Amino acid sequence: MVYLKTMLHVRGKNIYIEKNGADHLPKLLYLHGGPGSGCLDFTHFQASNLAKKVQLIALDQRGIGRSEGLAETDNLTLDDLVEDCEEIRKQLGIEKWSVLGHSFGAILAVLYAVRYPKALVKLIFECPTFDLKLSAKSLLKGAIGEYEKKENHVMVENCLKCIRGDQSSRETWELLMHLTNELGEDRENLYFKNLSPNVFHHIYEEVYGPPSEGWNKQGVFQQKLYQQDELFESFLPLLEKIAHPALLIKGKYDWVASEEQIEFFLKAVKHPFVEYFDQSAHFPHMEEKDRFTDVVSQFLNSEVIDSGNNHFQGVQSK
Repeated sequence: MVYLKTMLHVRGKNIYIEKNGADHLPKLLYLHGGPGSGCLDFTHFQASNLAKKVQLIALDQRGIGRSEGLAETDNLTLDDLVEDCEEIRKQLGIEKWSVLGHSFGAILAVLYAVRYPKALVKLIFECPTFDLKLSAKSLLKGAIGEYEKKENHVMVENCLKCIRGDQSSRETWELLMHLTNELGEDRENLYFKNLSPNVFHHIYEEVYGPPSEGWNKQGVFQQKLYQQDELFESFLPLLEKIAHPALLIKGKYDWVASEEQIEFFLKAVKHPFVEYFDQSAHFPHMEEKDRFTDVVSQFLNSEVIDSGNNHFQGVQSK
Protein backbone atom coordinates (compact mmCIF):
# COMPACT_ATOMS: atom_id res chain seq x y z
CA MET A 1 0.00 0.00 0.00
CA VAL A 2 1.31 3.43 -0.95
CA TYR A 3 1.50 5.80 2.01
CA LEU A 4 3.10 9.19 1.55
CA LYS A 5 3.26 12.39 3.56
CA THR A 6 5.17 15.22 1.92
CA MET A 7 5.36 18.88 1.00
CA LEU A 8 4.91 19.92 -2.60
CA HIS A 9 6.02 23.33 -3.80
CA VAL A 10 2.90 24.57 -5.54
CA ARG A 11 2.67 27.97 -7.18
CA GLY A 12 5.01 29.64 -4.69
CA LYS A 13 3.88 27.87 -1.50
CA ASN A 14 4.73 24.60 0.21
CA ILE A 15 1.54 22.56 0.54
CA TYR A 16 1.12 19.51 2.76
CA ILE A 17 -0.02 16.40 0.88
CA GLU A 18 -0.97 12.87 1.95
CA LYS A 19 -1.41 9.94 -0.40
CA ASN A 20 -2.94 6.70 0.86
CA GLY A 21 -3.62 3.63 -1.30
CA ALA A 22 -2.08 1.73 -4.20
CA ASP A 23 -1.42 3.43 -7.53
CA HIS A 24 -3.75 1.13 -9.50
CA LEU A 25 -6.81 2.20 -7.49
CA PRO A 26 -9.24 4.98 -8.46
CA LYS A 27 -7.82 8.34 -7.41
CA LEU A 28 -9.79 10.62 -5.07
CA LEU A 29 -8.84 14.17 -4.07
CA TYR A 30 -10.34 15.36 -0.77
CA LEU A 31 -11.03 19.09 -0.36
CA HIS A 32 -11.74 20.15 3.22
CA GLY A 33 -14.17 22.76 4.39
CA GLY A 34 -13.97 25.37 7.13
CA PRO A 35 -13.08 27.45 5.31
CA GLY A 36 -9.61 26.59 6.49
CA SER A 37 -10.10 23.57 8.73
CA GLY A 38 -7.52 21.23 7.17
CA CYS A 39 -7.81 17.57 6.17
CA LEU A 40 -6.70 16.01 9.48
CA ASP A 41 -10.14 14.90 10.71
CA PHE A 42 -10.96 13.27 7.35
CA THR A 43 -7.70 11.33 7.09
CA HIS A 44 -7.94 10.31 10.76
CA PHE A 45 -11.31 8.62 10.21
CA GLN A 46 -11.15 7.63 6.54
CA ALA A 47 -7.63 7.23 5.16
CA SER A 48 -6.83 3.67 6.24
CA ASN A 49 -10.23 2.27 5.28
CA LEU A 50 -10.63 4.12 1.99
CA ALA A 51 -7.09 3.18 0.98
CA LYS A 52 -8.19 -0.45 0.56
CA LYS A 53 -10.28 0.49 -2.50
CA VAL A 54 -9.30 4.05 -3.38
CA GLN A 55 -6.10 6.04 -3.59
CA LEU A 56 -6.88 9.04 -1.39
CA ILE A 57 -5.03 12.31 -1.93
CA ALA A 58 -5.65 14.85 0.83
CA LEU A 59 -4.12 18.24 1.44
CA ASP A 60 -4.14 21.14 3.82
CA GLN A 61 -5.10 23.97 1.50
CA ARG A 62 -2.77 26.88 0.81
CA GLY A 63 -1.87 28.65 4.05
CA ILE A 64 -3.64 26.15 6.32
CA GLY A 65 -2.59 23.60 8.94
CA ARG A 66 0.65 21.88 8.03
CA SER A 67 1.02 23.85 4.80
CA GLU A 68 3.13 26.99 4.62
CA GLY A 69 1.37 29.98 6.15
CA LEU A 70 0.19 33.06 4.32
CA ALA A 71 2.20 36.26 4.57
CA GLU A 72 0.51 39.61 5.17
CA THR A 73 1.23 40.57 1.58
CA ASP A 74 -0.23 37.34 0.11
CA ASN A 75 -3.55 37.43 -1.69
CA LEU A 76 -5.91 34.47 -1.51
CA THR A 77 -8.71 33.73 -3.97
CA LEU A 78 -10.89 30.77 -4.87
CA ASP A 79 -8.92 30.63 -8.12
CA ASP A 80 -5.72 30.10 -6.13
CA LEU A 81 -7.20 27.08 -4.35
CA VAL A 82 -8.54 25.58 -7.58
CA GLU A 83 -5.29 26.10 -9.49
CA ASP A 84 -3.37 24.52 -6.61
CA CYS A 85 -5.41 21.33 -7.11
CA GLU A 86 -4.61 21.17 -10.81
CA GLU A 87 -0.90 21.75 -10.22
CA ILE A 88 -0.88 19.01 -7.56
CA ARG A 89 -2.51 16.60 -10.03
CA LYS A 90 0.22 17.32 -12.55
CA GLN A 91 3.04 17.00 -10.02
CA LEU A 92 1.69 13.65 -8.82
CA GLY A 93 1.45 12.39 -12.40
CA ILE A 94 -2.27 11.63 -12.15
CA GLU A 95 -4.15 11.60 -15.46
CA LYS A 96 -7.66 11.70 -13.99
CA TRP A 97 -9.14 11.68 -10.54
CA SER A 98 -12.42 12.12 -8.71
CA VAL A 99 -12.94 14.98 -6.26
CA LEU A 100 -14.73 14.99 -2.90
CA GLY A 101 -15.60 18.38 -1.43
CA HIS A 102 -16.84 18.69 2.16
CA SER A 103 -18.88 21.77 3.13
CA PHE A 104 -17.01 24.82 1.72
CA GLY A 105 -14.82 22.36 -0.20
CA ALA A 106 -17.85 21.67 -2.41
CA ILE A 107 -17.49 25.15 -3.93
CA LEU A 108 -13.90 24.35 -4.87
CA ALA A 109 -14.97 20.99 -6.29
CA VAL A 110 -17.60 22.64 -8.49
CA LEU A 111 -15.15 25.26 -9.74
CA TYR A 112 -12.57 22.57 -10.48
CA ALA A 113 -15.13 20.42 -12.32
CA VAL A 114 -16.19 23.30 -14.54
CA ARG A 115 -12.65 24.43 -15.28
CA TYR A 116 -10.96 21.04 -15.69
CA PRO A 117 -13.65 18.55 -16.79
CA LYS A 118 -11.17 16.39 -18.72
CA ALA A 119 -9.21 15.72 -15.52
CA LEU A 120 -12.29 14.55 -13.65
CA VAL A 121 -14.00 11.16 -13.34
CA LYS A 122 -16.68 11.65 -10.66
CA LEU A 123 -17.72 14.17 -8.02
CA ILE A 124 -18.75 13.68 -4.40
CA PHE A 125 -20.21 16.42 -2.22
CA GLU A 126 -20.40 15.83 1.54
CA CYS A 127 -22.85 18.15 3.33
CA PRO A 128 -22.09 20.84 0.76
CA THR A 129 -22.75 24.51 0.48
CA PHE A 130 -23.17 25.88 -3.02
CA ASP A 131 -24.66 29.14 -1.75
CA LEU A 132 -23.51 30.71 1.53
CA LYS A 133 -26.67 32.77 1.93
CA LEU A 134 -28.91 29.70 1.75
CA SER A 135 -26.63 27.77 4.11
CA ALA A 136 -26.53 30.66 6.58
CA LYS A 137 -30.33 30.93 6.71
CA SER A 138 -30.60 27.17 7.14
CA LEU A 139 -28.08 27.23 10.00
CA LEU A 140 -30.14 29.97 11.64
CA LYS A 141 -33.14 27.62 11.59
CA GLY A 142 -30.99 25.22 13.60
CA ALA A 143 -29.95 28.05 15.91
CA ILE A 144 -33.61 28.83 16.58
CA GLY A 145 -34.04 25.30 17.94
CA GLU A 146 -31.08 25.80 20.27
CA TYR A 147 -32.37 29.17 21.50
CA GLU A 148 -35.83 27.69 22.05
CA LYS A 149 -34.27 25.13 24.38
CA LYS A 150 -32.79 28.05 26.34
CA GLU A 151 -36.13 29.91 26.19
CA ASN A 152 -34.26 32.87 24.73
CA HIS A 153 -37.15 34.41 22.80
CA VAL A 154 -35.25 37.56 21.88
CA MET A 155 -32.62 35.58 19.96
CA VAL A 156 -35.30 33.43 18.33
CA GLU A 157 -36.88 36.62 16.96
CA ASN A 158 -33.50 37.98 15.85
CA CYS A 159 -32.78 34.77 13.93
CA LEU A 160 -36.23 34.84 12.34
CA LYS A 161 -35.72 38.45 11.28
CA CYS A 162 -32.50 37.51 9.48
CA ILE A 163 -34.09 34.48 7.81
CA ARG A 164 -36.96 36.63 6.51
CA GLY A 165 -34.72 39.55 5.55
CA ASP A 166 -33.46 40.47 2.10
CA GLN A 167 -29.92 41.39 3.14
CA SER A 168 -26.98 40.44 0.92
CA SER A 169 -25.19 37.11 1.08
CA ARG A 170 -22.22 38.67 2.88
CA GLU A 171 -24.48 40.45 5.38
CA THR A 172 -26.42 37.23 6.01
CA TRP A 173 -23.21 35.30 6.68
CA GLU A 174 -21.96 37.98 9.07
CA LEU A 175 -25.29 37.97 10.89
CA LEU A 176 -25.05 34.18 11.22
CA MET A 177 -21.69 34.53 12.96
CA HIS A 178 -23.08 37.21 15.28
CA LEU A 179 -26.37 35.51 16.06
CA THR A 180 -24.84 32.14 16.90
CA ASN A 181 -22.08 33.50 19.17
CA GLU A 182 -24.46 33.60 22.14
CA LEU A 183 -24.97 29.86 21.87
CA GLY A 184 -21.46 29.33 23.22
CA GLU A 185 -20.53 25.66 23.22
CA ASP A 186 -24.06 24.74 22.11
CA ARG A 187 -23.20 26.20 18.70
CA GLU A 188 -21.47 22.87 18.06
CA ASN A 189 -24.91 21.20 18.14
CA LEU A 190 -25.48 22.66 14.67
CA TYR A 191 -22.67 20.48 13.31
CA PHE A 192 -22.54 17.29 15.40
CA LYS A 193 -25.26 14.76 16.26
CA ASN A 194 -23.85 11.47 17.55
CA LEU A 195 -20.24 12.43 18.14
CA SER A 196 -18.84 14.86 20.67
CA PRO A 197 -17.21 17.93 19.09
CA ASN A 198 -14.41 17.33 21.59
CA VAL A 199 -13.31 14.39 19.43
CA PHE A 200 -12.88 16.74 16.46
CA HIS A 201 -10.93 19.31 18.49
CA HIS A 202 -8.76 16.66 20.15
CA ILE A 203 -7.62 15.30 16.77
CA TYR A 204 -6.33 18.73 15.78
CA GLU A 205 -4.84 19.55 19.17
CA GLU A 206 -2.78 16.35 19.04
CA VAL A 207 -1.03 17.67 15.93
CA TYR A 208 -1.20 21.45 16.38
CA GLY A 209 -1.07 21.66 20.16
CA PRO A 210 -3.04 24.30 22.07
CA PRO A 211 -4.41 27.21 20.00
CA SER A 212 -1.31 28.75 18.48
CA GLU A 213 0.20 29.12 15.02
CA GLY A 214 -1.65 26.16 13.53
CA TRP A 215 -5.01 27.54 14.66
CA ASN A 216 -4.18 31.15 13.87
CA LYS A 217 -3.56 30.20 10.26
CA GLN A 218 -7.27 29.52 9.87
CA GLY A 219 -8.11 33.06 10.93
CA VAL A 220 -5.66 34.56 8.44
CA PHE A 221 -6.99 32.26 5.69
CA GLN A 222 -10.60 33.25 6.39
CA GLN A 223 -9.82 36.95 6.64
CA LYS A 224 -8.18 36.96 3.22
CA LEU A 225 -10.79 34.74 1.59
CA TYR A 226 -13.74 36.71 3.00
CA GLN A 227 -12.37 39.83 1.28
CA GLN A 228 -13.28 38.21 -2.05
CA ASP A 229 -16.77 39.03 -3.26
CA GLU A 230 -16.81 35.86 -5.36
CA LEU A 231 -17.11 33.71 -2.23
CA PHE A 232 -20.54 35.19 -1.55
CA GLU A 233 -21.93 34.53 -5.00
CA SER A 234 -24.25 31.59 -5.59
CA PHE A 235 -22.51 28.65 -7.27
CA LEU A 236 -25.77 26.82 -7.89
CA PRO A 237 -25.94 27.85 -11.57
CA LEU A 238 -22.60 26.13 -12.20
CA LEU A 239 -24.16 22.78 -11.29
CA GLU A 240 -25.91 22.81 -14.66
CA LYS A 241 -22.49 22.53 -16.31
CA ILE A 242 -21.59 19.30 -14.51
CA ALA A 243 -21.89 16.28 -16.78
CA HIS A 244 -19.95 13.87 -14.56
CA PRO A 245 -21.70 11.45 -12.18
CA ALA A 246 -22.10 13.31 -8.88
CA LEU A 247 -23.00 11.93 -5.45
CA LEU A 248 -24.32 14.19 -2.68
CA ILE A 249 -23.92 12.82 0.86
CA LYS A 250 -26.29 14.47 3.32
CA GLY A 251 -26.33 14.09 7.09
CA LYS A 252 -29.94 13.96 8.24
CA TYR A 253 -29.24 16.55 10.95
CA ASP A 254 -26.94 18.76 8.86
CA TRP A 255 -28.04 22.39 8.42
CA VAL A 256 -25.39 23.48 5.88
CA ALA A 257 -26.75 21.48 2.93
CA SER A 258 -30.18 23.09 2.88
CA GLU A 259 -33.09 21.39 1.15
CA GLU A 260 -33.27 24.12 -1.51
CA GLN A 261 -29.70 23.37 -2.52
CA ILE A 262 -30.30 19.62 -2.65
CA GLU A 263 -33.38 20.11 -4.82
CA PHE A 264 -31.40 22.33 -7.19
CA PHE A 265 -28.60 19.75 -7.32
CA LEU A 266 -31.04 17.01 -8.33
CA LYS A 267 -32.55 19.14 -11.10
CA ALA A 268 -29.36 20.71 -12.43
CA VAL A 269 -26.74 17.93 -12.45
CA LYS A 270 -27.03 15.48 -15.35
CA HIS A 271 -26.24 12.34 -13.31
CA PRO A 272 -27.13 13.09 -9.67
CA PHE A 273 -27.22 10.71 -6.72
CA VAL A 274 -28.09 11.44 -3.09
CA GLU A 275 -27.35 9.33 -0.03
CA TYR A 276 -28.75 10.28 3.39
CA PHE A 277 -26.93 9.39 6.61
CA ASP A 278 -29.53 9.10 9.36
CA GLN A 279 -27.13 9.21 12.32
CA SER A 280 -25.07 12.21 11.19
CA ALA A 281 -25.07 15.97 11.15
CA HIS A 282 -22.32 17.84 9.25
CA PHE A 283 -19.63 15.15 9.47
CA PRO A 284 -20.83 11.77 8.13
CA HIS A 285 -17.19 10.85 7.48
CA MET A 286 -16.73 10.93 11.26
CA GLU A 287 -20.16 10.07 12.67
CA GLU A 288 -20.87 7.09 10.38
CA LYS A 289 -17.36 6.39 9.21
CA ASP A 290 -17.77 2.75 8.09
CA ARG A 291 -20.88 3.42 6.06
CA PHE A 292 -19.26 6.51 4.58
CA THR A 293 -16.28 4.43 3.46
CA ASP A 294 -18.58 1.85 1.86
CA VAL A 295 -20.70 4.39 0.01
CA VAL A 296 -17.74 6.36 -1.33
CA SER A 297 -15.79 3.24 -2.33
CA GLN A 298 -18.77 1.73 -4.08
CA PHE A 299 -19.57 4.92 -5.96
CA LEU A 300 -16.02 5.30 -7.21
CA ASN A 301 -15.62 1.65 -8.17
CA SER A 302 -19.04 1.15 -9.81
CA GLU A 303 -20.25 1.78 -13.31
CA VAL A 304 -23.08 4.29 -13.29
CA ILE A 305 -26.05 2.85 -15.16
CA ASP A 306 -27.81 5.54 -17.17
CA SER A 307 -31.27 4.03 -17.10
CA GLY A 308 -33.28 7.20 -16.96
CA ASN A 309 -33.30 7.43 -13.18
CA ASN A 310 -29.51 7.49 -12.77
CA HIS A 311 -29.48 4.53 -10.42
CA PHE A 312 -26.63 2.36 -9.34
CA GLN A 313 -26.74 -0.21 -6.60
CA GLY A 314 -26.47 1.10 -3.05
CA VAL A 315 -27.11 4.77 -3.67
CA GLN A 316 -30.45 6.53 -3.94
CA SER A 317 -31.00 8.76 -6.93
CA LYS A 318 -33.70 11.21 -7.90
